Amino acid sequence: MTYETEQLTGLYLEHQDWAKVQQLVIDDNVLQKGTVSTRKREFAEVKKRLKKLSDDELKFIVGCTTDELKLFCLYLCSRTYRLVYEFVAEVIRDKYLMFDYSILDSDYVRFIESKTASSVKLQSITEKTQYKIKQVIFRILEQATLIDSVKTKNIQKPYISEELQSIVSKNSPNYLSVFLYSDTDIQVIQEDLNV
Repeated sequence: MTYETEQLTGLYLEHQDWAKVQQLVIDDNVLQKGTVSTRKREFAEVKKRLKKLSDDELKFIVGCTTDELKLFCLYLCSRTYRLVYEFVAEVIRDKYLMFDYSILDSDYVRFIESKTASSVKLQSITEKTQYKIKQVIFRILEQATLIDSVKTKNIQKPYISEELQSIVSKNSPNYLSVFLYSDTDIQVIQEDLNV
C-alpha cells in the first residue's frame, strides 16, 4: 500500500486531523477506490500503520524515493504486525546471515508452528486465515524487494539509503533487522549516531 501510505501521509501532514483525512478518503474518494467499503478498509489499515510514527518519519514518507517508500512500508508493517517483524528478524535475517538465501515452505511452517504453540490468538485462527496470512507476508516481502518473488522466495538484501537507515535507527533501531542488518551492524550504526 505504498501509494495509499504516501497519499494519506501527505493529507495528514496538511490537515493534522485524522477525521478530516478520513472524510477526504471516504466522501471525496481522494484515493480513487471503487467502493466505500474499500475506502474505509484501506483508510483504517494505513492509519493504523501511520499513527505509530513520529513527525520526522511522516515527513520522510512524503520526501522519499519510490524504492525507499517500499522499504519504509516493510518497516511500517513490521512495527504494526509482530508476526511480520518476527518472521523477517528470526527467519529471513538469520538465513541471510548464514549465507542461505532461499526461503523454503518448511521454514515458514516451522516458524508459524513455533509461534502458534505460544499464542492463543494464532491457535484460534482457521487454516484458511493462516494461508491468507502467509500469502500477505510473502507479498509484502516481494513488494519491499526483500525476496525476488513469491514463487522462488530468494532472499536479497535491499539497498538502504543513509537517510532511511538514519530515520529508522533514530526512532526504532531494532527494526533495522528487517533490512537484514546484523546485531553488530545495528550497534555500530547506533554508536555512530550517538557520536
